[in-house]
Amino acid sequence: IIDRAKMSSRNRDDNRRDRDRERNHRDRDNRDRDRERERDRRDDRNESRNQTQSHSRSDHHQSVEEGYGAIFKGLQNNTSVDFCLEANFTSSKYSNLILVRNDVLQVYRSNPLLSSSSSGSVPSDNANKPVLLLFLETKLFGAIESIGKVLLPGHQRDSLVLSFKDAKASVIDYDPFTHSTKVNTLHYFEDSNLKNKSNPDSLGNGLRIDPQGRLGVMLVYGTHFAVIPFGGKKRSGPEDSKMGSYLLDLAVELPQIRNVRDYVFLNGYSEPTLLILYEPMLTWAGRVSAKKDTMCITTVSLTRGTRQHPIIWSADNLPYDCWSVKGMSDPLGGVLVFGTNHLLYFNQSSRFVMGFNEFATVDSVGADMVTSELIMTLDYCVSTFLAPNKLLVSLKGGELHLFNFIVDPRNVRDIKITKMGASVLSSAMCTFENQYFFLGSRMTDSNLVLYSKRVEAIKNNESELEVSNGNQETEKKDETPMEMDEDDMEMFASAGSSNKSKLGSEEGNYSFKVVDTIQCIGTMTDIVVGESADEASVSNAEQSTKTYELVTCTGNGKNGAVTIVQSSIRPNIAATFSIPRCHSAWTIPRAPFNEDPTHSHLVLTSKSGDVGNTRVIKIASGQLDEENQENKFYTKGPTLNMAAVTFFVNEEEDDSFDSVVQIYSKGERQIAIRMLDGVNNQKIGEDFEIEGKNVIRTYIEGKYIAILSDNNALVIYQIKLGSISPPKFSFEVMDLPSTLFHDDVQRGIVAISLYSDHSSFFSSEELNLNASMILTEEKEVKGNETNLNESMDMDDMDDEDRLLFGTPAPSTKKQPVIAPLAPTPQQSNMEKKKSQAQILLVVVTEDFKMEVFSLTDMKSVFLFLEIDRLPVVLAYLGAQQAAKSARERRDQPNFFVKSEELDVTIREILFTNIDESGNPYLLIIMSNGDLIVYRGLKGSDDIFDTRRRFIKIEHDFITRLPLEREKKRRTLVNTGYRYSDIRHFQNVGERRGVFISGERPIWITAQRSFPRFHEMSLDGRVSFFTPLNNSEFLSSGFVYYCVKEQSIKLGQLSSQFQLENNWLWRRVPLKVTPHTLTYHSATKSFALVTSVKIRRVVEEDYRKEEYLEIPSSVPAYDELFTMQLMCDWASVDQFEFEPTEHVLCVKVCHLKCNDDRTQGLKQYVVAGTGFMQGEEVACKGRIVIAEIIPIENQYQAPDSTEQLKPKLKIVHAKEQKGAISSITSVGGNLLVAIGPKIMLFSFSNGVDLVGLAFYDAQIYLVSVTAIKNFILCADVYRSIFFLRWKEDEKQLVCLAKQNSYIPTVGAEFLFFNRNLYFLTGDIDTNLSLFSYAPQGGET
Repeated sequence: IIDRAKMSSRNRDDNRRDRDRERNHRDRDNRDRDRERERDRRDDRNESRNQTQSHSRSDHHQSVEEGYGAIFKGLQNNTSVDFCLEANFTSSKYSNLILVRNDVLQVYRSNPLLSSSSSGSVPSDNANKPVLLLFLETKLFGAIESIGKVLLPGHQRDSLVLSFKDAKASVIDYDPFTHSTKVNTLHYFEDSNLKNKSNPDSLGNGLRIDPQGRLGVMLVYGTHFAVIPFGGKKRSGPEDSKMGSYLLDLAVELPQIRNVRDYVFLNGYSEPTLLILYEPMLTWAGRVSAKKDTMCITTVSLTRGTRQHPIIWSADNLPYDCWSVKGMSDPLGGVLVFGTNHLLYFNQSSRFVMGFNEFATVDSVGADMVTSELIMTLDYCVSTFLAPNKLLVSLKGGELHLFNFIVDPRNVRDIKITKMGASVLSSAMCTFENQYFFLGSRMTDSNLVLYSKRVEAIKNNESELEVSNGNQETEKKDETPMEMDEDDMEMFASAGSSNKSKLGSEEGNYSFKVVDTIQCIGTMTDIVVGESADEASVSNAEQSTKTYELVTCTGNGKNGAVTIVQSSIRPNIAATFSIPRCHSAWTIPRAPFNEDPTHSHLVLTSKSGDVGNTRVIKIASGQLDEENQENKFYTKGPTLNMAAVTFFVNEEEDDSFDSVVQIYSKGERQIAIRMLDGVNNQKIGEDFEIEGKNVIRTYIEGKYIAILSDNNALVIYQIKLGSISPPKFSFEVMDLPSTLFHDDVQRGIVAISLYSDHSSFFSSEELNLNASMILTEEKEVKGNETNLNESMDMDDMDDEDRLLFGTPAPSTKKQPVIAPLAPTPQQSNMEKKKSQAQILLVVVTEDFKMEVFSLTDMKSVFLFLEIDRLPVVLAYLGAQQAAKSARERRDQPNFFVKSEELDVTIREILFTNIDESGNPYLLIIMSNGDLIVYRGLKGSDDIFDTRRRFIKIEHDFITRLPLEREKKRRTLVNTGYRYSDIRHFQNVGERRGVFISGERPIWITAQRSFPRFHEMSLDGRVSFFTPLNNSEFLSSGFVYYCVKEQSIKLGQLSSQFQLENNWLWRRVPLKVTPHTLTYHSATKSFALVTSVKIRRVVEEDYRKEEYLEIPSSVPAYDELFTMQLMCDWASVDQFEFEPTEHVLCVKVCHLKCNDDRTQGLKQYVVAGTGFMQGEEVACKGRIVIAEIIPIENQYQAPDSTEQLKPKLKIVHAKEQKGAISSITSVGGNLLVAIGPKIMLFSFSNGVDLVGLAFYDAQIYLVSVTAIKNFILCADVYRSIFFLRWKEDEKQLVCLAKQNSYIPTVGAEFLFFNRNLYFLTGDIDTNLSLFSYAPQGGET
């Protein structure tokens, strides 16, 4: 036996050696063949490198070894709404609307100034103000998969629970002190072993929260449930609070549950109870005849502490099209199961089914089906409860339906469905503050809708039993009917229409009104770059270079549109005139002065050292005329500053006087102040002269003038009005605060400003900071926020109101009191006098201590040390805290980066109001050009204190100059007077904000009380800006000086563009679905491909109106494609494709043409199509080539008055063997991708396509693009490959390819300096950057 075993082993060894020898021979042969192929490829690559003058082989080798990195920056945040939620996130007393926009979390709250009446109407004075104010915006480091809310034990505010891709979740809270979000807990369940065994058809990381806040559940990889305990309102025992999160393996604990479709927590159970919708046996639409009732639901109790999961009840054999579940509130409880054709209700003891079309058949549910008279499908619908028994549903087409559940104490007896109208295509839906519901959309703008209960009579003979809680809710919402305007009629045209159900006829019992809109660009299907055609760009292009913009196809169906996106503000220029070396300008209002004045004069000044002049231009009758200024404005020297001020005689009298204050330079170290009458601009008295000071800054605010000289000395003058008739003014030097002196010597001051505190931000009584901080720490430890709030005298306004609308005046009634921002023309002199704000002095010393003083009593109201560190929060420090902080930080390193060659200091500082809240914004311009912006915040919801602080606002604008240019600019600036670069405007294009002049001019506006930054880079450097409002000449406009052109421009903001986001855009509505577009530069027009749904008919001629009518049938639709020629965003011509023909691509191609009219390359619009005629017919395609005939080539009769437009002319349309997926032009030839094959055609005769070459790819080509004779192709499964067209050999040669299996959806060339890169995007939303590496063996 041993010998036989040895012999057998020896034979096996011999056989193994023979096999290895044969394998080695095969490998050697393969290596030889590979060497030959590599030698051929190397020869081709060497030839291509020589022809294109590419880098040498050593440069390529070095680039491959060292490698390159790429920097990615998102320029415009996602604007589509994925999820919406109502939560008490920032306050325990006010609700917030939480919006999720991919990786951006936005927190809104309602505008307290818009106090709704009992009928829900908005006061007419505030009709144009937004209802929703953006309170907080946070950008996260990943796309949010789902969101929920939970009230943690010991907390007064809700926490948000977010889930992310790859089994991650986080719980975040609001930090009132820093006005930001903070992470409470992180949960990480990612596991490579579980990921490899994941179900590809799983639901995703959907997060569900128990209604009582005890548990959260998230589906992980489709096979496990991640259970996250929160504690909740009711705890089962002390061990519950110590229970950590864990994974529930469905295959082990609940083996019958597979292929989870949805899950939800149910109400009314003592333990968290999860209902799971799943499909144990998969099916699909083609197998319905054999197996159709495949869905099941199972209710599982998640017992805390013991981690046991008993099954309570279940239901089998549900229709296969069930896709979502939604829990109903107490006392009815139970769950709603949404199917495409059904709506099912289940609880532990009963069930109810309603069908909506001919496909609704229920055989084994165990309940009789009730058929609805309204035909619809519920797939992709979103819903929310307006009341416990009233469900509002938005269908996938935007139709709104109200489902009224007729119930008894234990079951649903019937559902009355009322069609309420049509709305946007919604992706999310929720209620807000018990009077609004929000419709979030990915396709278009989202809407906030006000709903109110209609008063209607209920018939006595119709018994309708409803839930008691629902009746109480209904009685609370009984209001007068709402009137709808034209926009609402268009949106909710059929609101109130009803259908007759078995229980009788009933009108819709709610009325809807759109009260606010959240802007959204929409889902982009294509994007191109085209020359700008708006008024602003055209007016600027006439004087400078051409401007371009991004044009995108957005939306679907009725929300389809073309959206034009611009990166900067482009004003509409009304007038331009050249004035060399103009330094600043002011507009003088016409008396009486008010919040929105009418300007009558434009004052311009130029200055060179101490020499200069002033020009005064009168604005009258729509013209600008230079006016004689005898005994009026001073014009023989440069003007330093100017302002319009209303003065009062004294505190007892009510008379006021409008005057203009002019500060001008009379020569070296000599300035003067002139007072002028605000009515006729006549000089009042003698000018007040100031000598011996080389002034570098001046500020005018109210009756105070602050002057800063070059030796960093500060002087403040108070203007006093002695009498009105005749007017007499006097000037008094004010004593400076003692803190600005050291040993009787004034400290050096680097920056000053004056500020009018209309919102009483700095005037409230202060509490001890240390005590507040101690109380805060105790609350965080003990969670005793409720007792603390009950023990303090709280007003109704919390930190959000103080941030957004200032601090109310002390009142015995607990109601928010909002101080007016400025006196209105209707106010009497007494009211104007009472509304005068407190004037504050802002000082920054040489040791970077910022202090704010009240000029009334020279008391310090705000102090912060070492402002040059630019911290995230500037918090108020009292005297003791300031001294202690100075001692502690004396030896700490300065983290503020300073240049060794150029010392960095503060150049300009300003407090101003940007939004309607009245709370100040702090703007700081550093000497190197950096812009720093802080937002004022006062108080918190945790402790009722008056701690004032400023929160730093992050922005992406780089305003810093290069070092050499900064040195030159600083040398020029330091030699004389410094005009302010920050200008506040009250009404420019019906907006308020701040304009910052400089190399990169910036607008800062806050339409929803949230600042947005927009640059104005079209004209380059702007030296000054001032608002201009004159109805006869330029309404709500502005004036600025373009240094590059040495000209003054008068312009307006375009009303077509929105400023609520990072970039500007405007929408051109189409009411059809746009698919793709291309730009034709010769005619400055766009070829746009759109489609419209048409009803499917019996005959093959789709234009006949003979429809297949079946009772209860769901209408079937086909798409009819059209190519429209858009000129100035109006359709001037179109071409309609065949029915069932889908346009897959369109592009402007430069093709060779040898006809009599054109020699060389000619622009054609080429479209590739595919015929979709079902599975039984082979898919074919067509190439359609169109020529756009310019206006100059068209014939027109001499006496014709018709305005010529470009026209479309079809020159070629021929069917191909497959669908055309992508097209481009290479060397004047047409390159076409047909499935896995690349075809190259010649169109030189202008009639037919002649084949030149072809190349067989791998699976399916989705994109081809070319530059010169190089071609980049993207395969849907095999990534990218790089080709070259050899015209002499009539051959397509593969230079390189990416061997990884990446599902690529697009590829483009990317240029950087002299390098060429390949940018690809895959189906997992990843961007990859490749370079051509001929030395890499793997390619």
